[in-house]
Amino acid sequence: MELSKLDMMGSRTLSRRGLLKGAFGAAVTAGIGGAWTGPSLASGFTADRSFKIGFIAPLTGPISPEGEAMRRGLELGLAKINALGGLGGKPVEMVTQDNQSQPSMASMLAKKFIQQEKVDLIVGTVTYDETTAVRGIASIYGTPFVQLEAGNYAAAGNKADSCGGSMIPLGETVPQMVDPIIPFMTSRFGKKWAFVGSDYQFPRDYTDYAKVKLVAAGGMVVAEEFAPLGTADWSSVVSKLKAAAPDVVLSSVVGGDAIAFIKAADSLGLLAKTKITGISLQPEFYPALGSAVDGQFTVARYTPEINNERNAEFIREYKKAHGDGPIPSVASAAFDCWNFIRAAVQRAGSFDADKVLSAFDDLEVQSILSEDALKAAPASRAVDYPMYVCEILPGGTWKIAESAGVLPSGLTC
Repeated sequence: MELSKLDMMGSRTLSRRGLLKGAFGAAVTAGIGGAWTGPSLASGFTADRSFKIGFIAPLTGPISPEGEAMRRGLELGLAKINALGGLGGKPVEMVTQDNQSQPSMASMLAKKFIQQEKVDLIVGTVTYDETTAVRGIASIYGTPFVQLEAGNYAAAGNKADSCGGSMIPLGETVPQMVDPIIPFMTSRFGKKWAFVGSDYQFPRDYTDYAKVKLVAAGGMVVAEEFAPLGTADWSSVVSKLKAAAPDVVLSSVVGGDAIAFIKAADSLGLLAKTKITGISLQPEFYPALGSAVDGQFTVARYTPEINNERNAEFIREYKKAHGDGPIPSVASAAFDCWNFIRAAVQRAGSFDADKVLSAFDDLEVQSILSEDALKAAPASRAVDYPMYVCEILPGGTWKIAESAGVLPSGLTC
């Protein structure tokens, strides 16, 4: 199994290497390196080697759209941080590996990264099962693990999965994703809700939390369906949902399955009278869905409408590299995680794992996600994020329909 390495000079292909190097070399020359403010880490301390990161994500299989979006954001951020001087005065190196949407492979790769590649930090994972597998290995070895995708720790309300160890949970939590959408949708579209999801831990936890919130808001659950990852034919599920005549469907179908489900829901007439919301409405899916999601609503911590120069710079560079399509939320999170990593290493003044991990506690970071600094909490290292209810417009653009304000992560350790 060959490991793919990215150094600061670029990526896997010459064309992408030239693109990234040119984009961020020009950015620094033009003096617009403001996404990461403060002194260069090179001036803080000098290391005798490069800081090395291991990236694990599903780049093939049913969850690959999220994994690929994550890779895009990480590669852009890697190019940026190295153009600004790297860490400890040396270029950062990133080793990338596809876990093929298999949690057991994610665990194996985490161990390989730590034991053989000698990485200083692991980043990535999408599903709850992948996250749990990597978190366990990283915590055994004391290697910091920056987790980027939403809902992979607080969902079960299990402190053993959410707190302590080596994980830095930078994704949105279930309360942050669910709390704004229940009152918004019930007040506008109705209180009869159906739930659908991929059949693994996170979608079930997400659904259970949402059902409690819905009932507390005076709503009613009229249907609930789950299907295995890799389901291609959603017609029977859609027929059951349609028969229940819900006002709203909250979907936690993930990855490529979300595309298949929404296409089926559209073609079979479910969306003619029913609104759909939830984590299935990710921007990376919009090009494949066309007008099926126009006029629908979703909750996000990232939108291109966030008004700060850091976000404006990210948008410019993402579009230079990947065109004018919708910007995936997870790509923004992956790019932004370098803000946290850089700030933690700078604060630690060292590549030492214990010092870097401790530096994440109470860490304040200038982020593309907020004009004000974001802060990683002590113990949990989770972040209270500004959250938005967004309307999906034709062409896959977003419009902020309602700002939910800064919402607590819900993680208390």
